[in-house]
Amino acid sequence: MEDLTRQKFLVHEEYGRIYKSGDYGRLLPDGSIAFVGRRDDLVKIRGQRIELGEINSILMAHENVKDCATIVCDSNDGDNGGSKQLISFWVPDNINIDGLGQQENSHIFQQLFDHIGDRLPSYMIPLFLIPISHIPMTTVGRKIDKEALKCMYLSANPTLLDAYSRGEEEEPAQEDLTDNEAKVMGLVAQVTGVSTKEIGRHTSFYRLGFDSVIAIALSRELKLAGFGQIDISVIMKNDSIARLTRKISQNTDAQIPSLESIPTFDHLFSRELISKIKEEASSHGVNVTKILPCTSLQEGMLSGISTGNDASYYNHLIFEVNTGIELIKTAWMNMVTRHDMLRTWFRQTDDALFPFVQVVLERLDIAWQSIKCPVAEAPSALERSKLAVTVKEGPHSLYSFTVLQCVDSTKVFLLLSIHHALYDGEAMEVLLQEVQECLLEHQLPPVVPFDLYLHAVSYTHLTLPTTPYV
Repeated sequence: MEDLTRQKFLVHEEYGRIYKSGDYGRLLPDGSIAFVGRRDDLVKIRGQRIELGEINSILMAHENVKDCATIVCDSNDGDNGGSKQLISFWVPDNINIDGLGQQENSHIFQQLFDHIGDRLPSYMIPLFLIPISHIPMTTVGRKIDKEALKCMYLSANPTLLDAYSRGEEEEPAQEDLTDNEAKVMGLVAQVTGVSTKEIGRHTSFYRLGFDSVIAIALSRELKLAGFGQIDISVIMKNDSIARLTRKISQNTDAQIPSLESIPTFDHLFSRELISKIKEEASSHGVNVTKILPCTSLQEGMLSGISTGNDASYYNHLIFEVNTGIELIKTAWMNMVTRHDMLRTWFRQTDDALFPFVQVVLERLDIAWQSIKCPVAEAPSALERSKLAVTVKEGPHSLYSFTVLQCVDSTKVFLLLSIHHALYDGEAMEVLLQEVQECLLEHQLPPVVPFDLYLHAVSYTHLTLPTTPYV
């Protein structure tokens, strides 16, 4: 008892011995305390903070509810890994509690769920609305007996629980899904481990054991699938295939500049510099598409070129190849055609404001080297290839490939050496995903020009002319 007393009481330097009741209050200027809620009424489920009192107040506002209480229970469904669930209990007003679990009374529960759904986000909607004759209270303190409510839920008849749930909305056949809905459904099934047969257009993700960690994984898969960056909060608030796909479509319409204009940057550079760059490119048999400024981060990484110490900013990726090298070459050339950055020549200038510029070319030759050796010597051979990175004169790419064929094995390795000025971590992930999609002959999403990023991030303080983006 002494340990329990120490836990429940504290000594305040001004107010003396205080009992920790678990209530939240606000001290007013006149010294009185305004009650604002219970500490145990603030919970966190699936990464979302939920005030149980807010759910209760919404329920109490319905004409058929006389009293109510909401608790959090651990799922007794092993497939969901014991995830937490919201369960609300309500005392009917002017409604006979007997027979509420019958099918003919299902409209009463639907009205209650609609009432809550119109006023609360989906993650705050209880899984069940269980009708009871009265709210049980503890004998000491006259507080809601949450343990008794939990026992009621865990011992409830499963058939009655189905009647007390929101119920499944009528789902259209699988073929009624749009192409994007089908893709999103496949990704949701992938990250939740649930079969697509168990997911409908309006099935709440939270019924599938969804939480903030899974939402992060889904956000990543959506981006890799070409749907763009979808924030975790957007996914959590749009928790069904229909709602999320509609939101993604709205974001895509706002973000993809299919008919939008994009900035040009030629006025930032002198005519003499532009002419000199174009003449230099022409002398090597290539034409210039456009000239762009570099970001400050790119300039910092490219500074090693002028000192002859640029190898430190190269990253080396090694892949074991399980398909034909020619197919990979073809897929990569498709990427070169698709992405300006892969046709970019970083040229040093004498301009103090723009020490380096990005010169986008119509075409750019990519270095592919082939070597053969025993499989035991492959690691050392690849290391030598990494050290062979050199600075070239004239238009050139800051990446190259080395194909290593093992003479005593069927193994083939591919080394990609690429400068960090060309990509960041996310860009590389997307690029490799696109190469794979190309190998599988899948359709790729529209490209968002790097020019827009430069304009939005680095040069928003400048007034730039625009040119139609087609």
